[in-house]
Amino acid sequence: MIDVKSSSTPASPRRPRRPPPNYSSRSMQLRLLVLVFLVMTVLVLMKEARNPENWHFFQRLEDAALQMDRAAEQGPIDTRPAPQPTPTDGSAEPTVRGPRGHVALEHLLDSSFDRSLATAQLNSWSTVCDSLAQSQRELLRQGLWQHRHGRALEVDQQRPWLDLLAHLTRQWSEYEARARQLVAENHPELAPARQQLCRDVLAALHQRWQQQLSALTALTGEAAVTDEQQRALAELQQVLDRRAWQAVQDNTVLRSHDHDAWLRSWELVESATSADPAAADAGTPVSFVQLFSQPESYRGRLVRVRGTARLGYHVASREQHVGIHGYDVVWLRPDDGSNSPIAVYLQSLPPGFPPLPEQTADNPGRALQEEVTVTGIFFKRWLYGSRGGLNLTPLVLGTITHWTPQSPAEVDAGLRGLTPRTLAACVGAAALVSLVLAVWVYRTNRWSGRHAMPSAAPPSVLPQFDEQSVRHGEWGMTNDE
Repeated sequence: MIDVKSSSTPASPRRPRRPPPNYSSRSMQLRLLVLVFLVMTVLVLMKEARNPENWHFFQRLEDAALQMDRAAEQGPIDTRPAPQPTPTDGSAEPTVRGPRGHVALEHLLDSSFDRSLATAQLNSWSTVCDSLAQSQRELLRQGLWQHRHGRALEVDQQRPWLDLLAHLTRQWSEYEARARQLVAENHPELAPARQQLCRDVLAALHQRWQQQLSALTALTGEAAVTDEQQRALAELQQVLDRRAWQAVQDNTVLRSHDHDAWLRSWELVESATSADPAAADAGTPVSFVQLFSQPESYRGRLVRVRGTARLGYHVASREQHVGIHGYDVVWLRPDDGSNSPIAVYLQSLPPGFPPLPEQTADNPGRALQEEVTVTGIFFKRWLYGSRGGLNLTPLVLGTITHWTPQSPAEVDAGLRGLTPRTLAACVGAAALVSLVLAVWVYRTNRWSGRHAMPSAAPPSVLPQFDEQSVRHGEWGMTNDE
């Protein structure tokens, strides 16, 4: 009897080894070329990614969108200076009160005679100007402006000018009388040196007033203005400028009290930027932090700011009677790295600058990307409406003194480095090529020995079992015979 103890399951075929790639074939060489190109592209992108300037466009796009959202949500904001108060009943014109309106002993006493005299002049002229009607204050401003520009008073201004001088004389007499009475009342409490200082200040103040009154009278044209009168008028204008700047308050909107300083600022800007071409760079270079944190130190001073104009629009003017027909408002992103803007008012734009639309509810402004330098007068820390509520920003009244637009050749040649659009295109192309290559490699490099895998489907025809092919005594068979 023969006992067959062999397994009927055939041995599985051995998995063939995959041959090495044929590096001389064209397909393999093309594949290697694409891989080298992708590696070089990744290296270039890694290098450009280290440059912070290539990522600034994210912040710029965010700022532009935020600015547009703010404007769309808030609607058109009236950014024109507030008008001067006008009479409501048609009777008497209201009096605009300044920062000072009374006489105090500290106005006559300071650390030195010069400082005491300067303080007394500022307070005396503030008190006198507070008593003027609006038309009289405007006439005084126009008369001094016409003198600085070499123009004589108009014929219809002669009589009102004389009435103005008569009113100033009466107010000066009243002020000097109150000042002397104040010194007399406090005479026993003052030391002899302080008493003498008060007398010297009052005497010098009266002499200055006589010189200024004589110079103001000469503006009628009856006599030529002498050099001494020219100096008196210049000193008077400086006193009035200090009074106007004292009326300006930070952290507020544009108010009627800002009117005198507002008009004077435009005259200073015009004289600083048009008289001498080299004076355009005479302003003090400042940053956002300096203007925002130290407004009193820079108020009324000629400054120079640099940055990127991001938003601009045109607004009408309430000062058309003085030759200002409108303003171009530009929001400047300073180049000192600050994320907060600087508001700039301009009377005109340089030739070739993108035109700015009128600000309306449907058109809050035009998005800009212009590198500019603005030279102007710092006005104040201005309160304005933004998307998050009320906000503060430095306000500069000036003109664009430097602006160099990019030429198309420079942009096409890439002389300024990799632009954000080019960088985005490179990243997108590299991602697309990488995806295509990954799909291609996956489809062409799947396991080539998959034909040796067993099939899950049963064969349709099974071979016949041949008993004669079985040899006795082999493959573990035993013979019991």
